[in-house]
Amino acid sequence: MKAIICLNGDPPSRHLAAVQTAGGYVIAADGACDYLARYGIKADCIVGDFDSFPYQMVAQCLKPTGIVCRHEPEKDYTDGQLALEKALEGHYDDIVFLGAMGGRADHQAENMRLLYEFADRCSIRAVSDGCEVSIIRDEAVICGCRGCTVSLLPYTDSARIEYSAGFKYPTVKLHLGRTESLSHSGLSNVMMGNTAFVVLSQGAVAAYVHRNTDLQ
Repeated sequence: MKAIICLNGDPPSRHLAAVQTAGGYVIAADGACDYLARYGIKADCIVGDFDSFPYQMVAQCLKPTGIVCRHEPEKDYTDGQLALEKALEGHYDDIVFLGAMGGRADHQAENMRLLYEFADRCSIRAVSDGCEVSIIRDEAVICGCRGCTVSLLPYTDSARIEYSAGFKYPTVKLHLGRTESLSHSGLSNVMMGNTAFVVLSQGAVAAYVHRNTDLQ
């Protein structure tokens, strides 16, 4: 089951938001209500302290059967964490973040941490126009298209790609060091088909899949 968590980073395009939210359980975090309201997309659940979107306007982007989880501004968790908690409570195993990238750099870093923390519990990724980001902790099939640019960058201090296939430059036993200036680079490989495969034997990598059209 798929849950779409809408965050208040760089807004997705109307097309991408419509494609990703179709048929899924939509959770909006506070300021994301602004672009959902503009796009005419209704959320199943809205969470947040409503410091970025007026609480009295939530009806504009909430389904008639939807729920609102209002929190105090002084809290120990981000709106994104609270939204993710709702998705996990509903046992959704395919989770997509919209609006997770861009915006404040510290918020983006925190969203990446959430991708890392839950990468071994469910399928979880951040999707924006032209790019999809996920964290690989053991092995993964990367979905894209022929010609997509893929970067595999160390997320932990040290990572080792034991094997990869489906790329223009396949790798075997490639060490990536986040703190080593002359470490091998996993930047800008190219997919040779619609899928590629990556196996790690150590650490974790952030996978960035780029293409010219919206990822769907």
